Amino acid sequence: MRLPVVPCLALLSACTGETGFHNANPDDDNQDGDAQAGITPSLLEFVDLSLATAKSEYVQVLSSGDANLVIYQIVVNDSAGGVFFCNEEVDLTLAPGLSHEFPVTATLHAEGYVEGTLRIRTNDADATALDFPLHAWTEGYGPSDTGPADS
Repeated sequence: MRLPVVPCLALLSACTGETGFHNANPDDDNQDGDAQAGITPSLLEFVDLSLATAKSEYVQVLSSGDANLVIYQIVVNDSAGGVFFCNEEVDLTLAPGLSHEFPVTATLHAEGYVEGTLRIRTNDADATALDFPLHAWTEGYGPSDTGPADS
């Protein structure tokens, strides 16, 4: 019985002992494994602020999976007219078990209650873009209030 000639032999004969294959980008963030983000707290509240006084609260991002977590962006998405601020973070890589903490700052220039949004984008398949509420108010106001608290 005679075996047919297989066309792939031509490809194999073109490869030398020095031929190798590699990833086109060895620093590519798309990798096997499960990147997971643990983010705390789930909302930031700036309680009883004094006018024109900045106060910071901290957010922590933890790489809790078995692959590197890439933080593509951390940004205040809705600043409530300049009340909320953070230094924008981009392209930060955290190895499993490592965390990164960053401040978000609020400064109120008028009495009352305001809301904003913090956005965090990662390579976590279950949390590619997460929006976190930001709340700030001066004394006598609160999240459900439309005016000063009654005494």
